[in-house]
Amino acid sequence: MKTSVSFDRCKITNLNTIIETYVPLSFDLISLNRVMVIPDTYAFVISSTIV
Repeated sequence: MKTSVSFDRCKITNLNTIIETYVPLSFDLISLNRVMVIPDTYAFVISSTIV
């Protein structure tokens, strides 16, 4: 999985852009923690009804 951030996060007006960037990053970080047998760093999850 690969993602690229090419926007100014302070000027973003489209929530979809944030979600498209957040989901892969979040997935990768959680996967990395699980491979190292480290608990998830936070329990915050964006539910599918919001996305």
